[in-house]
Amino acid sequence: MTMTLDPKTIDELLGDAAALQMAARFVEAEEVHRAVLARAPTSLESLQFLAARCFERGDLTGAVAYMQRYIAVNPADLEAYRGLGVALEASGRLDEAVTVLRQAYL
Repeated sequence: MTMTLDPKTIDELLGDAAALQMAARFVEAEEVHRAVLARAPTSLESLQFLAARCFERGDLTGAVAYMQRYIAVNPADLEAYRGLGVALEASGRLDEAVTVLRQAYL
């Protein structure tokens, strides 16, 4: 009889990701956060981490996409609008950055 192990819960995966981040094993942490999003597409922690990693690598398109998803889930987080505005500005999309920051102000 073959026994299959239950997959880790989202909370366990997030704990694994946090441990990897603390150990500065960011590439592995990214993989775990992607696995979280595959099962829980609205995980704010994973969306925020992956947006930051994309921004650090210069993948501004990826950073913008993750931040837009984050804001769609949590539109009350004003800091997320700032992050999106910064990513848009860095990618040369100034009009969109101003619009996003104005939207947060309202």
